[in-house]
Amino acid sequence: MNTIPENCAFFGTIYFPVDTAVVTGKNVKVVRVDGGTYRQAKNKDWIEQNEQGENIASFQEINRDDWSVYLQDNSRNINIQLNLPSRKVMSSVGSDPKVPLHSIIKVS
Repeated sequence: MNTIPENCAFFGTIYFPVDTAVVTGKNVKVVRVDGGTYRQAKNKDWIEQNEQGENIASFQEINRDDWSVYLQDNSRNINIQLNLPSRKVMSSVGSDPKVPLHSIIKVS
């Protein structure tokens, strides 16, 4: 039987110290991945940066829920799901099925 460590909160498969704000799909602003970062620039504008901090793509936020942020780049017909519980960035082109694109390393 799994028990939650003392002074911790449980979110999906991750334990957080209770004095740390729990990051969810509703409040995440930065998602660090293997190879770069997805960052909320302002309002519903998001940018993807490479490891050197250079902007390589821009997205519009189309939705959020408790677990994920959903982004879209209409110019390239690309959809992105920042799926926090699975620690994966999922990608699809048009209506194609989503496939894993990156592993999530850190969120804030």
